[in-house]
Amino acid sequence: MKSFTEEKIFSEKRCEEVKKMPEIKCSVTECVYNKDVKCGAPMIQVDHNGVSDAKNSDQTKCDTFKRS
Repeated sequence: MKSFTEEKIFSEKRCEEVKKMPEIKCSVTECVYNKDVKCGAPMIQVDHNGVSDAKNSDQTKCDTFKRS
C-alpha cells in the first residue's frame, strides 16, 4: 500500500497534480462525513481535547465532526 505522499493522481485534462485523501477509518457513525465506517470529509482537523500536550488518543479530538 502506498503512503499518502506517494499516492498521487495526475489529471490528464489539466496536467496538474491532485492529491488523494488517505482512507481513514471512523466508527463515529453519527457524523455527517461517515460513509460505511470511513471518513469522507474533504479535510480533517484534529486538536487537543482539554490538554496542552497530548500524550494519548483520549487527549485528542476530531474537530471536523459534524452531527448528521
